[in-house]
Amino acid sequence: MNINSYKTKIIMKKRILLIALIGVSFKINAQIIDTGSNVGIGTTDPDAKLDVNGSVKFNHSTYNHTNLQIGHDTNDRLFADNSSNKHYGGGLFFRITPDPSLNIPLNYIDVMMLTDKGKVGIGTKTMGNHRLAVGGSIGAREIKVEANGWSDFVFEKSYDLPTLKEVEKHIKEKGYLKDIPSAKEVEKNGIYLGEMNAKLLQKIEELTLYTIAQEKKIKELESLNTKFIELQKRMEKLEKK
Repeated sequence: MNINSYKTKIIMKKRILLIALIGVSFKINAQIIDTGSNVGIGTTDPDAKLDVNGSVKFNHSTYNHTNLQIGHDTNDRLFADNSSNKHYGGGLFFRITPDPSLNIPLNYIDVMMLTDKGKVGIGTKTMGNHRLAVGGSIGAREIKVEANGWSDFVFEKSYDLPTLKEVEKHIKEKGYLKDIPSAKEVEKNGIYLGEMNAKLLQKIEELTLYTIAQEKKIKELESLNTKFIELQKRMEKLEKK
């Protein structure tokens, strides 16, 4: 037996022993297959360097947290951490580096994160009280907003519909419609889609009532105009006599 063959067998034995110990530590009954280039646990046909057919658990007996990192520090990576320290605070983090080729300390960009409080941030670390915070635009085919109230109260008989004169006065004094936030308020606080849609619908329903009222007045004027024309014709006939 030559030296190279002997070393190869030693390496293979160490590799199989290491994987066996991992299997024991995870308390699993697994069939370990070593094809020479790929290792399989629970599978006889591994198609990756490590192919596990089943669940994997990570635990640490010494430290109060465990990490799972895929990729080198200077490359794009998936980083999962369940620690409770003040830096990470637990959760799942997807991070990238702006330029891995730079030979300087890197500041990782958090592309997406799931905190230990169940909050999700995409492109932002600042989530506030929101369950989902996105630092950028969102593209979607459809968005459903569940609202607690709607603006049908405008059509109730008890609703105090402002007069157009009152609306005009408010616009001249404030520069925006009543019950609608100003541009400064929106810039500072943003808007809630459900609440804003309800307010816009309120204005649409008010405009509908104004339109109905104006339609009635127009018909009254048309009726009066018809009567006036008929009266005028009668007077012309009387004058001719």
